[in-house]
Amino acid sequence: MRAWGTVQRMAQRAFGYTVDYETLPEEVEALHTMRKQLVAGLTFADIADNLNSSGVRPTRGGTWRDGTVNRLLKSPRFIGMRARQADGELVPGPHPAIFTREEWDEMQAAMATPERQRYAPTNPSRHKALLTGGLLRCGLCGSSMQVTYQGEGRQPTYRCPPKDGGCGKVKVSQPMVDADIEELIMLRLASPELMTPVFSRARRETAAKAERKMGELEDRLAELGREYAAGTVDIATVKSATKDVRARIAELKKAAGRDDILGSLPEPRLSSVADWWTKANIDQRRAATRVFIDRIDVAPTRQGRRTTSMDRLTIHWRED
Repeated sequence: MRAWGTVQRMAQRAFGYTVDYETLPEEVEALHTMRKQLVAGLTFADIADNLNSSGVRPTRGGTWRDGTVNRLLKSPRFIGMRARQADGELVPGPHPAIFTREEWDEMQAAMATPERQRYAPTNPSRHKALLTGGLLRCGLCGSSMQVTYQGEGRQPTYRCPPKDGGCGKVKVSQPMVDADIEELIMLRLASPELMTPVFSRARRETAAKAERKMGELEDRLAELGREYAAGTVDIATVKSATKDVRARIAELKKAAGRDDILGSLPEPRLSSVADWWTKANIDQRRAATRVFIDRIDVAPTRQGRRTTSMDRLTIHWRED
């Protein structure tokens, strides 16, 4: 506990501070850059990449990751506060403030937007070649499950990460999950009652979302120009934010192209669907899967009970 006036040294220093609670100018500057990039719309992954390129390292060494950035920027120590253990209420702490309360509140609001919530895949490109990659969530903590290779045969396994917000307690065979989901998706594709309304909704959503997002991106570019002219952001932030906007535009174009993939589907008969599925590439299969499924929660195994992978999956189907 802090003895006011005689503060004990930190056992492990916090980023931005020495063990004696003095601020470190280089890390303070990095924190302000992170805040500006976050508010400008950059993803946690982009901010982590920028930090790694800058040469600034986390206090425990290694490299920055999206989860590390997420947790760091939520800390109340940067406004001179701490969370009281009894009830979580913010009370004065020993750290000198680095951000104003207004700046910190602005960051928390930016992190509370739906697209930054934990159900958003932390690194979609990592799951690109897998049917269900990016869809699986840990049934205990809700973290996005990642692919690891374990055992003598180096079999791919979906696993809740043991750090960056994950509990590390849940894992499941990737081939078994993909096989189970593949069968379910093919059955739905072969059902006119299920396929027709879902795909009609998907096309409407794709068009409306693309139009809305394009407008938002254009507004964001204009806003960046105004902020730079007013001197509220530096050129490095503008360049990074512009890069992020361009990446989002590319993703929008890819999403818009999904209609072509959906349009290539055969008539809803199991034999026709099976033939199409065999010939389809992984992007087409993933697109078809994501039309039906929002996410999949994976429950932990229960000691003493034999279960299949399907018994552990809770599929959150997208509504028509």
